[in-house]
Amino acid sequence: LSDDDVQGPFSIGFTFQFYGNNYTDFYVGSNGWIGFSSGQPTSYFADTIPNSTSTVMPRNCIMLSWEDLNPSTGGQVLYQTIGNAPNRKMVLTFDNVPYFGSTTIARPITFQVVLYEESNVIDNHIMDKPLHTNLSVQGIHNLLGTSATVVPGRNATIWSANQESVRYFPSGVSWYDVNSGQMI
Repeated sequence: LSDDDVQGPFSIGFTFQFYGNNYTDFYVGSNGWIGFSSGQPTSYFADTIPNSTSTVMPRNCIMLSWEDLNPSTGGQVLYQTIGNAPNRKMVLTFDNVPYFGSTTIARPITFQVVLYEESNVIDNHIMDKPLHTNLSVQGIHNLLGTSATVVPGRNATIWSANQESVRYFPSGVSWYDVNSGQMI
């Protein structure tokens, strides 16, 4: 991925349901999101979701940490589908990806999304997201931009996280504490 880039489609490896629609492919935005529609904008400026009027905001997507990142200056963006039907998982990882314009100001960011076959559960793991001046969003946003689920305090705000996971269920969201192994 280059700066402010979207690539795809890539095969999920199974059918995944997101906001009631079935998908077999995904797209990756270099600014920290995975989506299920072609023609997504490449905006690097995070704004609050939901938003049905913006033409520069990604929709039909999972925002792992939507903000101004630049994978072309370091790190890796990797994906793979693992396991056997009907229990496969598609894993997308942003590994040590730098913030745009700041390869020395802040540590790079590392996070991951896991899509689960059959259950349509989504895990968003943040291994390390240093504090930075970028506004960022962590949540999911539907196709029309009319519905979203956002992690509290992370809707176009400045935040950091370390060793943290969020699990989205088709019927709601729960937070999982990786340190204690408990849903909270």
